Amino acid sequence: MDVDAALAWSIDALRPGGFVVVNDYIGPPRLVWRRAEVDEARRFLAGIAPVTGKPATALRRKTVLSYMRTAWRDPSEARQSHLIPEAFARQTGAAIRPIGGVMIHLCAPFVVPLESTHPELCEQLIARDLAALTERGMSHFGVGVWQKPDPDATNR
Repeated sequence: MDVDAALAWSIDALRPGGFVVVNDYIGPPRLVWRRAEVDEARRFLAGIAPVTGKPATALRRKTVLSYMRTAWRDPSEARQSHLIPEAFARQTGAAIRPIGGVMIHLCAPFVVPLESTHPELCEQLIARDLAALTERGMSHFGVGVWQKPDPDATNR
């Protein structure tokens, strides 16, 4: 439940020269999508609606009630996900690298079932995800690697 404590424990448990590797969801807590993310996903879904047969509004923003429902079902679900990059930087001095996933996370349920008949949609989705990441700094997933210093390595 405490990202800083979990990372500190991981670092303390490492032998010198060991690695902490984080590959995790770093998006909004409790999976409550940001308005800009939903808007971007809806624009994409509107463009492919003739193929999916579903309106862009099929993707809904979560409400306070859905937020509370997620918290009740699983109190640990993405509770501090958005804090992971800052905690990783504090504990290691290294950075989490955002790797995208906003569009994939929000739109995959509409696109992946069509992969066999419309593989171009997955390519478009990935391209849109990269554009959303690079142009607006939006990312739901991140990767970070840090190696615990080995003081004996310099004396060998």
